[in-house]
Amino acid sequence: MTYLLIFIGGGLGAGTRFFVSNLLGNFSIFGFAISTLIVNIIGCFLIGFFMAENLEFSKSLQLFFVIGFLGSFTTFSTFTKEAILFYEQIGIMESLVYIFMTLIFCLISTYTSYRFF
Repeated sequence: MTYLLIFIGGGLGAGTRFFVSNLLGNFSIFGFAISTLIVNIIGCFLIGFFMAENLEFSKSLQLFFVIGFLGSFTTFSTFTKEAILFYEQIGIMESLVYIFMTLIFCLISTYTSYRFF
């Protein structure tokens, strides 16, 4: 049952990421496609929400939503691919801005939801 919950959550998370990425595909900031950034910020916010001490969820919900859904909704591999492509196509400074923007916004998002929600 454990693997089934993670498998179903993962499939739904990947499908949702694909939908959101396509929805935001044409939007960019400083030449960066923001879809991966937005998806990762949302995912980090939600993981912080689930980390909050006052929340107690069943083991099944944690497996399904936190490990499965959020694990596949957020995407470190796409983030690193885009960072390398920005470096090759735009330049090192722009790539570094994207990397630091992602790290800072995702950490702030997780911390904010963990501490205040």
